[in-house]
Order: sequence, then C-alpha cells, then structure tokens
Amino acid sequence: MDTYCPAPWRSLEITAEGSSPCCFFYPIATTKKFDKISQAQNSVEFQKLREQMLQGEYIKNCEQCYEMEKHGQFSKRQHLLQMYGRVTDVKLNSLFATPDNLCNLKCRGCTSGAAHLWYNDEIKLFGKSYSPQKYMALDTSFDQYVDLEHVELGGGGEPFYSKKTDDLIFQLRQHDVIKNIDLVITTNATSTPKQEVIESLMLAKKLSINVSIDGIGSLNDYFRSGSHFKDVEQNLNFYYSFFDQRKDFYLHVITTVSVYNVNELKQIENFLSQFPKIKWVLKLLEYPTFIAVRNLPKDYKNKLHFLMKNWGAQYSQILDALVTDGEDQFQHFINYHEGLDAIRNEICPNNMLNQFIENYKSVNVKTNSKAFFLEHIDLLNK
Repeated sequence: MDTYCPAPWRSLEITAEGSSPCCFFYPIATTKKFDKISQAQNSVEFQKLREQMLQGEYIKNCEQCYEMEKHGQFSKRQHLLQMYGRVTDVKLNSLFATPDNLCNLKCRGCTSGAAHLWYNDEIKLFGKSYSPQKYMALDTSFDQYVDLEHVELGGGGEPFYSKKTDDLIFQLRQHDVIKNIDLVITTNATSTPKQEVIESLMLAKKLSINVSIDGIGSLNDYFRSGSHFKDVEQNLNFYYSFFDQRKDFYLHVITTVSVYNVNELKQIENFLSQFPKIKWVLKLLEYPTFIAVRNLPKDYKNKLHFLMKNWGAQYSQILDALVTDGEDQFQHFINYHEGLDAIRNEICPNNMLNQFIENYKSVNVKTNSKAFFLEHIDLLNK
C-alpha cells in the first residue's frame, strides 16, 4: 500500500487548536503554538512525519484517505499527489485554515474546539470541555503568500460567521494572490457572505463551496442544533446561482455519516436530485468514536446493512463499516445522547434509532460513562 502524500511538504492545516498537514489528518499533528506558519511546517512533528512517509510507514492519522481509496473514492492524498507529485522540498502551496472556533451551531458530531457554543454543554455533560477555553482564535502570522495555490477555509467554526475569515480573504486579495488560488470554503449554509466578500471570492482562479448537510428537515435541525433547514435550502439555492456568475465554480454537499443519520441518507440523496450540478460526498465520522457507525452493536449494524445493501455503489464505504468489527460503544452513545437531549431539551426525530435505543436499554445494564468521556477528551487533546 502506498502511503506517501505530499501534504507534509506542501500543505498545512492551521487552526486555533494546532497544526496538521491537511484537514483529513486526525487527530492533529501538534497542539504547539507558533509565531509563523514556517515554524509549524518545520516542526519536529512534521519532520518525523516526512521521514515516516519516505519509509513507507502506515500513518494512522491518515486513515480517512486510506478508507476512501479502498472504496474507489478519490482521496485528499490522491488529489494532492495529482497537484504536486512526489516532492521532498518544503513550500506552502496549500493552506487549510480555520481562523477561530466561532460558530452559530452546536452539531452533535462536533466539539468546542471547532464550535464555541459547545463549551458550556460539554462542561454540563462531561464535567470538562474539549477546548481549554470557550473562544479560540489564531494568533499566527500568515507570513507566506507567494507560493500559495490552494486555500481551504472552514471545517471548524462557521467561516461566514467570522470576521477573521473575511480578513483572511481580503488579505489574499490585497497581496494580489487570490487570482492564483483555487479557493475552497466549507460552510453550514446557515448564513451567506457579505457582498464585498463575494466580490473577492469571484476573483479566485477557481472557487469551490462545500456545504455540510447531515440530514433533511427535522433531522438537520436536531443534529445541527441551532440550524433551520428552510434557511439551509434557501442558501443552497443561493450558492447554486454561482454557476451562472462565473466559470470554474464547484459546489459540493458533504455529508458526515454517523449513528444519527446513517439510515436516513436516501432522504439526502433524493433532496439533492433537484440540484444536478452538485457533487455529493459521503464521509464517515471518525470522532467522537461513540457516534461512529463502526462502533455500533452488531445487531444494529446488521439491520442497517439489510436496509442499505441495494442502495447503490456510492454507499460501499458505509456498508463496509457495517461489516467491520469495531468497539461496541453504544451504551456510552446513549448516555451522551440522552444527556444532551436533557441539556438542550431536544427530541431525536430518527424513529429507527429511537426504537433500537429503547430495545437496547431493556436488555443491557446502564454503564457509567464519566471515565470514558474524560479519556476520550484527553485522547483528542494529546
């Protein structure tokens, strides 16, 4: 298996939590704070990673790409290989940036590290937060522009809800490099950018908007707490209009597949059929692990596999996760799920999931999840 990726040489993801080679690398490579981007790229962690890749080692943090390739999907690793080939010199060609953790939602597959509104709920639910503080922002100097070819903004926080994202886009314009850049923005589609930001986006060499949609109607509003699906639909139409405004525009809908929506994916597929130019991307949730499909009980996996087995080739990665052994963390999921429902006064609209939870509880003794949750938080913060 080929594990080489040019990301540790040519790419950097930088967030308020730390730095990694790209946005698919998880958990993050280093939580150290650097004054300049060049210091992150030349850190001990990045140097070690480059050595491992040159020696052909399997990189556990890169499993999202390995899994995509296993199922015939075009991975981030393959995309970067196509762009840069097998390089060994260090440049900043691709930047993945999340300027802060400011977000207007509290999605159930997220944490306070990427969404500040989660902070108080985590304290109530776990007794500890994932993030050391409620609000975090980058203090790194964006000191390298000349070699930039690809910039991705978002993937944590909501970029069009943050002034820091606007500032970074304006910096690219002021340094006269936006015309050279393939620009990608990931948004939850609850808001749209200001007109002056749109004008800057239209100057990019290529523009892609990734819209995160994990459910239709009430499931969207439940999983993405604070969201209203009618706004998402309206804003998706707004972004769809960009096809009429410029060439080299791409619109993707990214669905993160979890315990909450795995049986409801056909609804998303049917909804998106009215947008023929949109590319739909399914991505398995990896963290928090107790929401991951692979860690469901075997009997629920079997039910889901039977339901989905004739849905089509694009679901092959999910079907594989349903027949792959994981750790049954469902009791921890129930404690998380019911605890969060109580805190937020929410009711899950997924009837199949609700029924399985009740059946599971009737034959299983309740588990105390406090130690598990704290260990999980510590693991992601290493």
